[in-house]
Amino acid sequence: MLTTDVSFSLAVQAGNALADPLRKLNQLLERGVLTAEEYVV
Repeated sequence: MLTTDVSFSLAVQAGNALADPLRKLNQLLERGVLTAEEYVV
């Protein structure tokens, strides 16, 4: 199970089209829109 910190680091390292969707997922997770289980899938 990835933490948001790890996911954010990967997004920054990727520096490509993945960065924006991952950032949006992190924002949703922080707002409680997604559960941890949904985020990992």
